[in-house]
Amino acid sequence: MKDRYLAGSKIRAVGSLPAACIFLISKTDCLYLGKLAVDPARRGLGQARQRVDLAAERARGLGLSALELQRKVELVENHRRFDRLGCIKTAEGAYPGCSRVTGITMRVTL
Repeated sequence: MKDRYLAGSKIRAVGSLPAACIFLISKTDCLYLGKLAVDPARRGLGQARQRVDLAAERARGLGLSALELQRKVELVENHRRFDRLGCIKTAEGAYPGCSRVTGITMRVTL
């Protein structure tokens, strides 16, 4: 596994193409986990769980007790996955100009 650094951020890559990725942003009371994505050829192999576990480890290291993420309402196949990761819905929201809910904010207590 190679660690790469860019403008104060850590980028970790396995092989020539990443199997999965996440973006982590430290907030006041939690670590925001964004853009969780897994290469379609590697889905079902625990890649998402490994990234969430890494985020939890980082959050604890920063003294934070929760992870936060957002999921899109239309990506129904992801709802069960996030539920299995222990995510609890904390809010709903909509893109500017939309009259319906487009996203759900979720939290995992560590």
